[in-house]
Amino acid sequence: MVLSMTGFGSANLSNNGFTTEVEIRCLNSKFLDLSLRIPKTLNQFEPQIREVIQEKIGRGKVSISIEWRESKKDNSKVSINKELLKEYYSQLKSVQEELDDKGQDLFRIALGMPEVVESNEDEDLEEKWELTQQAIDQAVNGVEDFRKNEGQKLSDQLSSSIDSISDSLKKVGDLAPERANAVREKIKASLEEWKDDHSVDQNRFEQELIYYLEKLDIDEEIVRLDSHLKHFKEVMDGRSNGKRLNFISQEMGREINTMGAKANNAGIQKTVVDMKEELEKIREQVQNIV
Repeated sequence: MVLSMTGFGSANLSNNGFTTEVEIRCLNSKFLDLSLRIPKTLNQFEPQIREVIQEKIGRGKVSISIEWRESKKDNSKVSINKELLKEYYSQLKSVQEELDDKGQDLFRIALGMPEVVESNEDEDLEEKWELTQQAIDQAVNGVEDFRKNEGQKLSDQLSSSIDSISDSLKKVGDLAPERANAVREKIKASLEEWKDDHSVDQNRFEQELIYYLEKLDIDEEIVRLDSHLKHFKEVMDGRSNGKRLNFISQEMGREINTMGAKANNAGIQKTVVDMKEELEKIREQVQNIV
């Protein structure tokens, strides 16, 4: 399945007056280029966010934005352990009386003692993070759906170009024998005009003719290009792999260029130009495949 690198997904979840909004955008890039815009409180979870993006989105220029909003103030995030505060205060007062010291603010000191003031922020943060994780998953799923839809369009375009090159390759195959015969006749005619005044070694001439025709032969290029076209379609039908498709398109370009260089035939050269046009479309499109 072909997946486009272009993608978009968003999610908005709320619970108990708290809202987390996640938005993910993806563009072309050879590697994973991740940009995060998140609340400072979420900095400790950044490695987990990056891990999810790496695993599910892969490569591309990815920007992820997370916003937190609260519709009401929660004043119950801090609680005071009154019994412990009294115990600290009582013991401090006892020591103060023993030392006959009246200059200390015992209540403030007792209030600052361990475990007197308890914060529920950590528990609240975990709840917010769990909700945010759900939103990230939903946004990632949205990106995947978007990529599949765009990927199907790319797949249709690529298949059309591959089929067009394949049709052109058949034309080249049909023209190749005609071209070889034309070359033979041209050399033969030139020889007939020249040999009246010169002696010709027939064996040497035949060897040179064979060598010349072999240099112009494009049968191997036709076979290899046909193989690359089939391989390209196989990779398209499998797991999305833009890099591999790009490598195959480069190999296709080598064979097409070689055929053009060896063509020595107007019909073949015109068909090679048509193949190059379609190949250029393919090269542009595979840059946007995951």
